[in-house]
Amino acid sequence: MLMPQNSLIADSRDVCLQYREYRNQLEADMEAAIEAARETAQSAARSLNDFTTSESNDSVTDKLVNIVSDTHDVETPKYAMVEIYAWASVCAFGAMVGSFLGCSLLSPFVESVVERSTAMLVACIVLPSIATLAIRQYEDDVRYMDPLKDGDVRHLSLAFAIAQAVFVGRAIRSVYLSAQPPLFITPAAIAVCYDNMPRAAGSNRVALLSCSMTAAIVANFVFGSIFNNLTRAYIALTFCYVGASGVVMQFIFGNVKKKSAIHIYQHALVTVLITVKGCFFLVFGSYAYM
Repeated sequence: MLMPQNSLIADSRDVCLQYREYRNQLEADMEAAIEAARETAQSAARSLNDFTTSESNDSVTDKLVNIVSDTHDVETPKYAMVEIYAWASVCAFGAMVGSFLGCSLLSPFVESVVERSTAMLVACIVLPSIATLAIRQYEDDVRYMDPLKDGDVRHLSLAFAIAQAVFVGRAIRSVYLSAQPPLFITPAAIAVCYDNMPRAAGSNRVALLSCSMTAAIVANFVFGSIFNNLTRAYIALTFCYVGASGVVMQFIFGNVKKKSAIHIYQHALVTVLITVKGCFFLVFGSYAYM
């Protein structure tokens, strides 16, 4: 009877010893894992710190500020700037039609597809991204670098502008302002002014910007005064349109040279104006007709 007890005790002792070995091994593995994780975290922190330091010296924000505040002379050809803003005015007029359709005839269809907030995302992010990719496909084709043969890409930009405005119309449906300037007046006025810019302006960036922006403001105010629409909303939205157009012009000055592709900037300008309109309505508009 003693032999089985001794055997049981011996087996229990072996199990305890084996368990102790497993525990020690597990503790050692855990300590090694913790140490490795600590080293990895420290290494990642150092890398992130280095990356943040390097990026802070030349961040995207700094680049944007430098572009917008740049006052150096420009090398952008006059015809390129005129073409960009002239066709943008055509697309902006199409966008006005699209916005009206999105608020009225196409409203039931668009409402069945997207919600109000989603409509703004589609209009301001999704469709412009698709348009940019499609336009770049055209610009990579040398045949469309000729101004006389780029009708297809211009019409594509017009179609996307109308589609974007339809979704913005869905987003701002039942939202009203006391008055608003027509979307196409600002780019049209800038195109006309830039084409007739005094020679004294030359390549002076400040002179070109100030003359163009002043012409756009005057054109909007004259239109508003004719139709007795010079309300605070009209004036504020005018300055938003003109300011946005000025920022886009700074980007054009910095990137468009001779023989540069311009269609991306044409559509970018229209997209910015459509986005400004939608955001202004949603932020300052009223759900009661004024």
